[in-house]
Amino acid sequence: MLRSLTFIVLLCLAPSLYGQSKKLPKRPKSPFNAGIIAGMNSSQLDGDYQSGYDKHGFSGGMQSTVFLNPALDLSIDLLFSQRGSKADSGSGGQNRVVNIHLNYAETNFLLNFLASRYEDGLPKFHIQAGLSYARLLSHRVKTFPYNNRVLIATLSERSSFTEIADHFNSDDFGVVGGAALHIGSHFTLSLRQNFSLKLLFNQEDIPERNNRSIRSFFIAIHGTYLFLNPYGKKKK
Repeated sequence: MLRSLTFIVLLCLAPSLYGQSKKLPKRPKSPFNAGIIAGMNSSQLDGDYQSGYDKHGFSGGMQSTVFLNPALDLSIDLLFSQRGSKADSGSGGQNRVVNIHLNYAETNFLLNFLASRYEDGLPKFHIQAGLSYARLLSHRVKTFPYNNRVLIATLSERSSFTEIADHFNSDDFGVVGGAALHIGSHFTLSLRQNFSLKLLFNQEDIPERNNRSIRSFFIAIHGTYLFLNPYGKKKK
């Protein structure tokens, strides 16, 4: 409900934000744009007995954009995306459980709401919200011997992560929220949070064991280079 209300508020605010500046062109000269996008994911898995966004991986591919009006556009990302979780090496490695490496083909559908502009009227800051779909391409699991006695007792009642990996869901659906800063007419920096709506592993898939379900979270930092300048050259 909170996400829906936030989305509605942003949608209502977008036209009023546009009205704050008369210098912004009524419509970009080109209704479309495309570019290359690259960056990194910092991810974690809820349910792996570990915490922290410690798993870092590459994220990159292509982006296409459709300008709906001067204050709103739709972007679609086609990405190769690495996620998962990483064991905590602190405390002498006593709490290390598992490393999980996940490779995805990911598609993001994002609405970008104009929040502020530069003095010349060009976009400066966008708020982003949307949905994502990803397909699991491959995975790799590495478990560690347990030194923590409490953890040993807990895990003895559950399946091994190697067994759980055989039941990983191939499809992932998520919600995305973030912000993008425009630097000039061609380059953008963005920060996004992705929350998976679908479990990576559902405990009901192995009903005879007392497993935890696993869900994915990750933060993505991207730099995007756009091929075109939709607003044309600046007037001297």
